[in-house]
Amino acid sequence: MAQNNGGKPARGRISQAGTSAAGQQPGDGRRRSMSALGANVERVTRSVLGKRALAEASLIAEWPSVVGAEFARTCQPRRLVFPDRKARREATLVLRVKPGEATRLAHLEPILVDRVNGFFGYQAVKRLKLEQGHLVDRTPPTRPRAQPTLSESESQAARARISGIEDDRLRAALTRLSERLSGEGSNGDLNG
Repeated sequence: MAQNNGGKPARGRISQAGTSAAGQQPGDGRRRSMSALGANVERVTRSVLGKRALAEASLIAEWPSVVGAEFARTCQPRRLVFPDRKARREATLVLRVKPGEATRLAHLEPILVDRVNGFFGYQAVKRLKLEQGHLVDRTPPTRPRAQPTLSESESQAARARISGIEDDRLRAALTRLSERLSGEGSNGDLNG
C-alpha cells in the first residue's frame, strides 16, 4: 500500500495486486459477471437484520392472515423493538393505527398479541405501541388479463364445429363467443 510522508497508509487507494482474476477489471475490485439478486438477498439481509429478519418481514407480508381481516383494515405493523436484540423476546410491536381506532385496539391488545405470538411460535411480543396515522396501501396492483383471441384458422374451425350443433340457442351463443374471440364481434357482449 502506498504511504505518505508521515509513514501512514494513504487513504482511498486500492491496491492493484491480485485484481486481474477472470471477470474483474484491474484496479476496481468488482466482478463483472451477472448473478440473480435473489441469490444474495438472504445473505445481505441476514448480516444487516439478524437471523430472524425474514420472520419479521413475513409478519408484515402476512399481516392480514396473522391478525384477521378486521384488524388488518385498522392497523399495520411498523417494527418490532426488542429490549435485548440477542434474546429476541418480549418485544414491543409498533403498529400504525387508523385515526380513531387506537382506543378500541388498546382494549383488544391481548388478542392481537396472542395472534402475533401464535404466528412466531413463541412469546416474541409482550406489548403494543400504537401510532395513529394513515395506513399504507399494500395491496398489489391488479393487471388486466389479456383477452384470448382466435387466429383465422381457429375461427374457421370453430365455425365449422358450431354449425353442427342442433340447439339453436347454444349455437347462437357459441357463434357470438367465437366472433368475440376472433375480433369480429362489435359490442363484446356475450349475452346477445
